[in-house]
Amino acid sequence: MLKEILEKRITAKWWSDKPVEEEKLQYILDCIYATPSKNGKYNYEVHVLGEESQDIKNWLYWESTYCLDEERGKEGPVGNRRYNGQVTAPIVLVWLEDNSERETRNDCLVSSAMAMIAAEEVGLQTGFCGCIDQKQTGIKLDRIGMKTAIILGIGYIDKLDTCVRRDVVKNEVMCGFDYGNCAPGIKTPPRFRKPKFEELIYRR
Repeated sequence: MLKEILEKRITAKWWSDKPVEEEKLQYILDCIYATPSKNGKYNYEVHVLGEESQDIKNWLYWESTYCLDEERGKEGPVGNRRYNGQVTAPIVLVWLEDNSERETRNDCLVSSAMAMIAAEEVGLQTGFCGCIDQKQTGIKLDRIGMKTAIILGIGYIDKLDTCVRRDVVKNEVMCGFDYGNCAPGIKTPPRFRKPKFEELIYRR
């Protein structure tokens, strides 16, 4: 059931080398295609980054999507950055919008939510990333003028963590950290922010 899928879901950031089966990927893409659009406009594209797009995923991870003091791409001391491993997944889906209309952004968010549910339904793990240089990512994908709305990483995690974070190391240098693949019961900083049911949902 959907409720069970959502209760078990985590934001995946660290991935195994196990590839995503083609039939599972195609199911996700079919669900994206079946997702409705406001007034049937579909003013967006979904780009699928797999193994052949590793250079773009590396750019996203090391140069574009990291945070410092909760600001994207902020320069600062090596070791303090929080990286976003969602963009290193075996499959990374990128939603590009071709205008700045609110209904287009809403379409992208609805479409990406359906993709997340479809992936989790077939036993894959997912992680959203919204910490994006919207214009530069569009340029990297040869879509000058289009902006990135959201990114979704999809694959199999390497393990569940009992610790809140893992170090990010490159060329034997500790560059920063990222949150672990923490089970739903483990409190991470983002989970502390979730309000109680009655503080979020109001029945009138």
